[in-house]
Amino acid sequence: MDDYTHINYRNKPYFNIGTANQWYEEGCFYSKRKYFFYADDRQDFNYHVEIIAETKQDFIAYCQTKKIKIPVIFWGEVKRMQ
Repeated sequence: MDDYTHINYRNKPYFNIGTANQWYEEGCFYSKRKYFFYADDRQDFNYHVEIIAETKQDFIAYCQTKKIKIPVIFWGEVKRMQ
């Protein structure tokens, strides 16, 4: 399995899922024409990234399945990157 932990979600268009605080944050981001999930646990120094979709349609389907609401501003930021 490929390791994507070198990709920093904070430098990309990203959004949080659920509640984020100073110790833990998780969400989705877009980088290099792919959509990723991240989990950043700063208390345990654990950062996890996995690819979840390679197309916009697959990403939307993934989010619908997981009941994740995609902010409208996210799509504008993705479009500006392309």
